[in-house]
Amino acid sequence: MQVVLKYQEYPEATVTLTTSHDDPDEMVTPELTVDPPKLETLVKLALKQEISHGHYGHIVEFIKPTTNLDLQSAVRKLKAFEFVSSTPSIYPNPNFPPEGAVS
Repeated sequence: MQVVLKYQEYPEATVTLTTSHDDPDEMVTPELTVDPPKLETLVKLALKQEISHGHYGHIVEFIKPTTNLDLQSAVRKLKAFEFVSSTPSIYPNPNFPPEGAVS
């Protein structure tokens, strides 16, 4: 999955979060890419300061393990970033969590 954001403080900055698969519920650590690269430290700091909740209500830290569904949901709520796109769009698995699961 790939999520693209614009950093509102520097509109020329494109932030891309890429994961290794498209499964909505498997844990994955997003890879962060910032263009231009000179803004990467600033973008990482801005992401650390944001608190956003994912689809399942988990707090998402954007450079730590999360699920694609939580990531896609959380980026849409960021104040310092504008959501541009998510490819592919991830939807909840209707069979998740399995019957009898306790959270």
